[in-house]
Amino acid sequence: MKKILELFLLLGFLLLLHGSTGDADNHRSPKFTEADGTSPFLQKEEANAVLGKRREKRGLIALLPAIIGVFAIVGGSIARQAHERKSEARESRYERSRREEMYRRCKVQCKFPDHIINGHVQPLASTYNVGVSVNFSCKPGFDLKGRRSKTCQSTGEWDSTNPTCQMKTCRDPGTPMNGERRGSDFEFGSSVIFTCDDGFKLVGTPTAICNEAGEWSAATPSCAVRMCAEPDIPTNGQIDVTSGRIYGSEVKYSCDEGYYLNGSSLRKCAINEEWNRRQPSCQEIHCEMLRIPDQAVITSTINHRFGSVLTFSCNPGYHLTGGSQRICSGKGSLGEWLPQNQFPSCHPISCAHSSTRSALTNAYTFGEIFQAECPPGHHKSHERPVTCLYDGSWSDSIPECLPCPKGQFSNRREVMACSACPDNTTTLAPGSRFIEQCVCSDGFLGPAGGPCHEVTCPAIESTEHSIVNACGYHVNDQCLLQCKEGYIVQSGSEKRRCLSNGLWSGNALRCIACPLNTYKAGSNLCHPCPRNTFTHQPGANRVDHCLCLPGFQKTVNGECQDINECSQSLCEQDCQNTPGGFWCTCTEPGYEVNPNRTSHCLRSRECEEPPQPKNGAFVCLEGYRNRRCSIRCDPGYEHIAQPNAYEQCGMETDWTWSYQLRGEAQIIGCTETFFPEVTIEPEVFYLVQSCSQLTPQQTQNIKDTFLQMLVSRGICHSSGDIICKTTDISIRCGVSRRSKRSAQHLSIRFKLKTEQRSVYHDPHCYALCSSNATSQCSSRCISDHIAESRSKLSDASARLLSLFRPPSGVFTHSRSALGSPVPVSLNIAGLSLIPELGITGLSIHTDCGDGMVMAPNGVSCG
Repeated sequence: MKKILELFLLLGFLLLLHGSTGDADNHRSPKFTEADGTSPFLQKEEANAVLGKRREKRGLIALLPAIIGVFAIVGGSIARQAHERKSEARESRYERSRREEMYRRCKVQCKFPDHIINGHVQPLASTYNVGVSVNFSCKPGFDLKGRRSKTCQSTGEWDSTNPTCQMKTCRDPGTPMNGERRGSDFEFGSSVIFTCDDGFKLVGTPTAICNEAGEWSAATPSCAVRMCAEPDIPTNGQIDVTSGRIYGSEVKYSCDEGYYLNGSSLRKCAINEEWNRRQPSCQEIHCEMLRIPDQAVITSTINHRFGSVLTFSCNPGYHLTGGSQRICSGKGSLGEWLPQNQFPSCHPISCAHSSTRSALTNAYTFGEIFQAECPPGHHKSHERPVTCLYDGSWSDSIPECLPCPKGQFSNRREVMACSACPDNTTTLAPGSRFIEQCVCSDGFLGPAGGPCHEVTCPAIESTEHSIVNACGYHVNDQCLLQCKEGYIVQSGSEKRRCLSNGLWSGNALRCIACPLNTYKAGSNLCHPCPRNTFTHQPGANRVDHCLCLPGFQKTVNGECQDINECSQSLCEQDCQNTPGGFWCTCTEPGYEVNPNRTSHCLRSRECEEPPQPKNGAFVCLEGYRNRRCSIRCDPGYEHIAQPNAYEQCGMETDWTWSYQLRGEAQIIGCTETFFPEVTIEPEVFYLVQSCSQLTPQQTQNIKDTFLQMLVSRGICHSSGDIICKTTDISIRCGVSRRSKRSAQHLSIRFKLKTEQRSVYHDPHCYALCSSNATSQCSSRCISDHIAESRSKLSDASARLLSLFRPPSGVFTHSRSALGSPVPVSLNIAGLSLIPELGITGLSIHTDCGDGMVMAPNGVSCG
């Protein structure tokens, strides 16, 4: 029991110590989060009251174990009371120190930190105690620059300056191509407006606003070309869209001939990308109905469409005026008949006359007779009656009133003829009415109406260097004078007329000679002689008196032309003509002008002597331009290029021999002449079991066996002589198409040739062919040799044909000219060769041997 009491006592003491420590921790003044404008700390009285309540509360808590202990053990209360008194004394000293510190601190405060533009301060108060913090924030669209909060220090100052709210800005949105942007302020809340140039439309939002996030509310738009759709082509019309279909472009409408445009001829591409105005159309042009004139008829089909032609004519007795045809034409909605001012009309036929001298003054109708009188000074052309006919013509020509001609007069209307004036008188004009109008003729004097006497002039004498030609001495007669040949007029008159006063007109003629190198070109003009001509002395009368200068000659047209001495072959090589002369040059390579004889050239280069051809010699011919050497072969030899075997050297080869120009080291010589070979190339066919795997040894055995067989059969023998030789044996293996058995055919091809020998060594041909008598050599020697060789090979060919004739049934002819022996079969190296298709290739041909060519004579080889 005693231990239990001691345990409770110890527990109460520990709780008491804990309560004292908690009171010490809670003696600090509590802070308040609200900022209502008063101090955040309690006043002294309030603080004491609060502290007392807290102490009482904590004391009760601390005494709870003691109370429990009192109820348990009465004796423990004295010890607890002593402990409480000790604790209260200690707490009183602490509380007194705390209150003094709290009073000291409540005397220091910070002022309101001022509002920030476009921002907020929290909490709001007039003053702030030490340790209190305020927070800053900005309105939407602004960024805070600086610290977001600051704290009141014990010095009564804030620990930092106020931050600022800086307005947010957006990036430059740019300007769309082919457009504009209005607005250069990019700060928060600002806006920009986008527009496009004429002819472009905006693709996107036209307005963008810088929002609180510093971004534009819309992306920058673009400007697209405004374009109208392809316009329709009106029926019977055309359009012209050469300016395009973009905004502002124009399309022009027109109609085909015979149609008019209903609507506007011009449409523009509007800003709404539509063509303004409505689509025009082409309507057919029609002309209005025509009124048919009186006494008129239309002889054509009546039609009022565009292009129609109406033809008019009049009834008999009427004639048409105003045009016989009218055409429907025009460009408007209503056509017009053309020509406009020539509307046809029909009028009665009348007779008229268009002559201004006619006595006709009024129109006459059909059947009327023409009547007229002439005034004085006139007469009628005839007195025959004239009647107006039904077709508007007159039955005769209408008489005209003609004025009396000069020298005649008429003073009465009824007189048809005019009277002649007296002798040596005449009238001044036609149509004279009185005799007093007859005045003296030229060269006569007297009163009006006569009589008149003649006037004459004295004779004219010629002056120095002049001639008097024909002269008359009556009034108005002329006297013609001229200067002598080579002289021209210096002064005076070449024509003088006899005047009515008996004197001559003009002055006496004076003449002067044409100067040297001139000629008389007119009565008062001297011309210089033509180019390249001259005169020996003054007074040349004609141009042909001007003589050609030396070195010139006169042409058919009288000009002096330079004599082309070069055309006379005066120079050996080249000639250069000059005005009035010439000079010679040497233009051919290897020549120069001969200083002693300038018209000739000397050779300055020579060809070296050529080497002689093998088995022959050169025969050279010297020419002006070249040296040409022909090759002549020794007897029994020929040249491959005969008869054109030659070499040349000279001007044309630049003094180099032709074989050197061809790149040949030496001249091709003559070769020995041989008879040509006469040859046949037979091919024999055999049937074998298999020949595709023949070894070289088997192939050679077949060739040797075949050759021995030919020799044993005497193919190339005749009368004990060898007439040919067998060469070029070859073997081919292939599939047989004639045999039904599984077999192959083997063919053996070979040549039979006559012996080729030199013509020179043939006693019969040597004398003939060595003399170059090629025609005789060909006909009598080589041709005989070829004929003989062909005959020998023909015999050999017949023996081959008899030996290798095809089996019975293969060909239609089973017998040859030499009988029908059994075809030769061969058994070689274990192979059985059975004749199959006979023999081919027995045609005879002539050629030269290896390394030889046919000579130019066409029959020998070399």
